[in-house]
Amino acid sequence: MLALNTTQYGNQVSLLDLQQACSAMPFLAKARIVVVEGLLASIPDKAYMEELEGWLPDVPDFTRLVFLEPKPLPDNHRLLRLAGQNDAGYARRFDLPQGPQLEKWIRQQAESIGGEISPRAAQLLAANVGSDLAVLESELGKAGYV
Repeated sequence: MLALNTTQYGNQVSLLDLQQACSAMPFLAKARIVVVEGLLASIPDKAYMEELEGWLPDVPDFTRLVFLEPKPLPDNHRLLRLAGQNDAGYARRFDLPQGPQLEKWIRQQAESIGGEISPRAAQLLAANVGSDLAVLESELGKAGYV
């Protein structure tokens, strides 16, 4: 049911498309998830941002609208302020693991599916792939871990 109730957009989504996705009733579930990646980093024009800001308080209660941004937004960003003023909105920052934390993540991913990876192999994988967790997961899959 999660896939049926999840819509994903890149940074070029029109406000109308976003509104329609958020307004669609969830199918056999309590909530709909709409994910927009990189919209705010793409610096939409002022009119778009004003319309978005005016519409966000009207997002239906059954919709979980998520903006994923590649870089942290400034503390004074208008949507961060709006999220802080609205009981239904909030902002969270999730940094990607780096260095030893990333190597630990790789080892834990391998172990979580019954595999094992040496600390040196995890270090090499982290050094060559970086913090792209999806690519790391794919590489572990190629090695037979996922």
